[in-house]
Amino acid sequence: MLRMDYSTLNGYVEVNNNATFISHDSNITSMNYDPAIRVKANSHAHVENSDITGPSSGYEAIWLWNNGSIMLQGTSSITAPSGTSAISLTTAFSAVINYDVQNNSVDQTAIYMDKNSVVELNDNVAITRSDGNDEIFVDPTSALRINGSDITISSVSYGVITSYVQYDENISIKLDDHCNGFVDLKQTVDNLLLYNSLLTEARPTIIFSTDTVPIHMKYQNPNQMCRNHSNSQLAEALGCNTIFAIISTSNLAI
Repeated sequence: MLRMDYSTLNGYVEVNNNATFISHDSNITSMNYDPAIRVKANSHAHVENSDITGPSSGYEAIWLWNNGSIMLQGTSSITAPSGTSAISLTTAFSAVINYDVQNNSVDQTAIYMDKNSVVELNDNVAITRSDGNDEIFVDPTSALRINGSDITISSVSYGVITSYVQYDENISIKLDDHCNGFVDLKQTVDNLLLYNSLLTEARPTIIFSTDTVPIHMKYQNPNQMCRNHSNSQLAEALGCNTIFAIISTSNLAI
């Protein structure tokens, strides 16, 4: 086990192969291309009341790989200069970020999640990115959980519909269209069934396609004008000869 208390390190720390790293009230600043903290291969890190600064030329301030875990809490801060991500998790890694942690990046993702990774954010955590783009990326196999109050985060981007986020209703967050796709698909199908039940003409034929092409719904009603619609709401489309709605492969589980 490696432990730092009330210390300053200009360089980096790496723990590997079931090792543990603990930092209390310390500062770690990367001086080259290496992340300030690297945790690998079933290892664990606990960072509390510590400031972590990534390299000015590199990839991330904290790099986490292969079945390990990290706890960030207290008044800790993770700072990523321009061109650098703050935290990158990959290959079944988990992170819990608690209580007053500040995670800041300039123009890269503040948290990047890949290959079955999981991140949990709890109470009074701020995840920010200066250029206004998405702070967090969740790949198709990973999951994000946001709990508690006073959590600062603007938007999250996702890989495909299997990317998942869970958050309390009182938290305001922008999710892209790929997030929680199975929920979105259910809503889309419910909408289609609702419109179908309101139609007085013959029951339509609905053809689902695995490509980004329209769903084609035909009705025998030659007395009304056919209209095309480019959204899944089918708003005001009742009575048309032909109705179109778009469901792409990113939003449809086959």
